[in-house]
Amino acid sequence: MSTTYIFHVIGTLDMSHVERAIESMNRQKFHWEQLIVHNASPLPMDEIVGRIDTSRFDNVGLIPYDPNDPPTCAEDWRKQMEHIGGTDRYLSHKADFYLADGVCEALDQLRAADNPWLMLFNKFDMKARASIETLREYASLPWDEALKLPTTGTYQNHLGKLAIPFHQTATIDGTMHCYNDEARAHYNPSVDECHMRWGVAESMRDLSKKIRVGCDNRFFALHMWHESPDRTDWNKNTSPQERF
Repeated sequence: MSTTYIFHVIGTLDMSHVERAIESMNRQKFHWEQLIVHNASPLPMDEIVGRIDTSRFDNVGLIPYDPNDPPTCAEDWRKQMEHIGGTDRYLSHKADFYLADGVCEALDQLRAADNPWLMLFNKFDMKARASIETLREYASLPWDEALKLPTTGTYQNHLGKLAIPFHQTATIDGTMHCYNDEARAHYNPSVDECHMRWGVAESMRDLSKKIRVGCDNRFFALHMWHESPDRTDWNKNTSPQERF
């Protein structure tokens, strides 16, 4: 099956997030047909692309930054699903995530049965003070083993911990996902959602009602802390060392 890797850079990141996300890409073992770099940020496209091992891909395409696009995930996903085609399936890697080792291999092992489908990722929300060594440690472990690390907490008990797990069977969240070509036509966010900055995944929930949704513990990523100036979430506004 042919696959597109969408590397999705959002506007609240700096180049250090991009570098780490690309490092996690480079730790994967795969060769796919297409890379699309979707730069929804003012970061320089040439610097982003220059850090990627493009020899892993047969073709490379670019979606450059357009300051007129609404700066929302729903709009970015709409743009991806509407305009990026040509392969059987698509991995959308948002650049504030560090991929777990083996994610791309796991996608290659999925069969085409039960189309169309959407695969949702588990995640660990990493504290602002989490080091690159911590990211690498978590990425190197299976999900169940990472849960057992003494640095793993919970949303209710996270002080002093470094990682807070979120399991996709609890609540649908489309921040990290992959999907097949048939699923693209079913994603129809409203105009209002495409202009809402935070707290929305309604279009992903609507999509999940129309197609088969998968959750698999091989598919997880580590969310890296980044500034979100207009967010008021409690976890974004706790003490600097405990933010996530």
